[in-house]
Amino acid sequence: MKLVEKKCPNCSGQLKFDENDKSCKCEYCKSEFEIERNMTQADFLNQFDLKPLKRISIFIYITFLIIFFIIAFFIITITTQIFKGNTTNKDNNIFNIDKMFNSEEKIVKNISELSSFDIKGIETSSKLLIGQTAEGVNDLKYSFKLNGNINIEKTYLAYKDGSNYVITICKARYQNFFNQDSIFTVFIPVVFQDVKSNSVSSVYSGEVSAPEFYLNDEKTTFVHAYSSFEEAYDNVVKPLENDYKISEK
Repeated sequence: MKLVEKKCPNCSGQLKFDENDKSCKCEYCKSEFEIERNMTQADFLNQFDLKPLKRISIFIYITFLIIFFIIAFFIITITTQIFKGNTTNKDNNIFNIDKMFNSEEKIVKNISELSSFDIKGIETSSKLLIGQTAEGVNDLKYSFKLNGNINIEKTYLAYKDGSNYVITICKARYQNFFNQDSIFTVFIPVVFQDVKSNSVSSVYSGEVSAPEFYLNDEKTTFVHAYSSFEEAYDNVVKPLENDYKISEK
């Protein structure tokens, strides 16, 4: 241990003590003193229990290793499946690159190829396109609103040469808010082009394909619709029968 020498504050005599001593006594005046010293870095760190921090660091390190191995396993699995697709049956391999990027294979040729999920998406899109109110001028005399739900009467698929049309014929009722007896039942065809199987999450570019059907004598309020199902079919679906293969649901 290092011996430290200081002067006594009382008698100016020499004080001798070890550097780690907490107190000392003057040999001349017999006064006792507590020793104050600057805290070293080691003294500062010794005040704290660092074991919990060490345990946390080990936990983070182990967690990082686990995540790393999971990601590496996932990448290796996908890579293996993709390369495997070059030597196995393409129709049975979900990772087949040709199938992923060849849009021609996804175009629906028959309505039976559409899943119930696809059909539900098409029907929902049809109803959204029709909207919630009649078009035209709505004033205090004429305010036609949809009365009840929109029903899908029939769904058709027309296919030719790598392209298709999906047509839904919807049934809707419009009622004058100010005249409850003024009700019109109309049939609205909605057309979607180039529908692909299992791609219902994408936005369909559908459109209402019908002339203006007036809901009042002054012809200020109208919807794009036909007065009967047969009229809607004859004007939208039937013209495709000569050139397209038609399937229905």
